[in-house]
Amino acid sequence: MWQICQKRQFIPLLIEEGDFLPQDVKNNNDEIIKYGGEVDEFNKVLETLKFDKSKKSELAKMAIKQYGSIEKYTEAMKNNLSNFSETMETLNAMKDDIGSYVDKSTELMARLTSDLSKDVSSKEIQQIVDELINMGSEHTQNMDLGDGYWNLMADGYLTNSATIEVTDKKYGKGASAFIGEALKAYEP
Repeated sequence: MWQICQKRQFIPLLIEEGDFLPQDVKNNNDEIIKYGGEVDEFNKVLETLKFDKSKKSELAKMAIKQYGSIEKYTEAMKNNLSNFSETMETLNAMKDDIGSYVDKSTELMARLTSDLSKDVSSKEIQQIVDELINMGSEHTQNMDLGDGYWNLMADGYLTNSATIEVTDKKYGKGASAFIGEALKAYEP
């Protein structure tokens, strides 16, 4: 579970001045065990983030891209983690509801990529993108994912070779680029 939290950035970035994980979370083994399974695994993730300079650098770059600054990222993580139990309940609820989310997401992606010759900024395409984004916000129960979250997702569709391969295989050659460009064109 802790690797999932780390990848989803629900464990705050650890920087040179110290860490920002609230003491009551670090000291509450019952909560850690309930939601993550193992205190040792939780501590291992924290240690990795604290001492692995390349991992820390990678997370810092992603945090800046997603939130605009380390400060905004840290504040969002403090807010998300100030109620650790509720945050973990939200993650568990997301996991429990993943089937319906995946089904709806697949249906929206199929509609979005049904004609890759369409203009990504057209009203029709942007309406589908809006549905995807709103569905994502509902699914994460409006956790603070940062202002740059959807641009980060767009970049993944445009540059991540694994994402491109899987998306193009599922929705047709060029679908990943189309989705990435459609997300970039989105204006709420």
